[in-house]
Amino acid sequence: MNLDLTTPKVAFSLQPAARQLLASCRPDLEDQRRRLEALLPPPREQLGGGGNDDSDDEGASADDDWEGGDQGSRRGRGGRSKKRQRELNVMLRERLQAAKRDKDARARFTARRVLPAWRQRQAVLSAVGKSRVTLVTGETGCGKSTQVPQFILDEAAAAGRGGAVHIVITQPRVLTATALARRVAQERGEAVGGVVGFSVGGARKVVGPDTCLRFVTPGLLLRWLGVAHDLAGVTHVIVDEVHERGIQVGG
Repeated sequence: MNLDLTTPKVAFSLQPAARQLLASCRPDLEDQRRRLEALLPPPREQLGGGGNDDSDDEGASADDDWEGGDQGSRRGRGGRSKKRQRELNVMLRERLQAAKRDKDARARFTARRVLPAWRQRQAVLSAVGKSRVTLVTGETGCGKSTQVPQFILDEAAAAGRGGAVHIVITQPRVLTATALARRVAQERGEAVGGVVGFSVGGARKVVGPDTCLRFVTPGLLLRWLGVAHDLAGVTHVIVDEVHERGIQVGG
């Protein structure tokens, strides 16, 4: 699906049963969307609620799934134990609820709501939920890079499933990846390395076992794919500035 965050009316291509393009759809991106979808492995199960496994595998690293580790059968998303995933479900939901009562958090929330991307929040979430590949377009500064990952995480957190989310967001440059991680963490009133982190190659990473939003460089993502083709543990991959990628995204 293709979405334009800067138009007053979000438009996207409908399912084949009612095939048509709405007025502001980007038909020139439809072929690229199909190529991206063809590169993906078969879809896995939808986000779970933490499961019923009471195992206590706390030694798992958040990096294991992507950097050569073996995802144990008792672990949840992102290499977290089932126990930690359940704890994270509760923590993220409580933080979301507490933010409504905290004065500083409300101010940060208000700053997010004035961005053009916020007006299309439900449309973005609907499109992501219905399609394996969604292309989002919008003017610089509309909030694509900072808000779309948070939309997905916050929706899951509100439903008590935030601990199942592990989103990888690629940025074309190291400076951009680190700066956006800090910006998103600031918007959430958190320190980098908690729920929001970054990995930019080598030892240059600030992540933790609870990292749900990880900003990376495309080269690092490609190396992960060389180790684990299906990126087990990753629920979403967001490729920002996709027009700069060319062959790296099959375009």
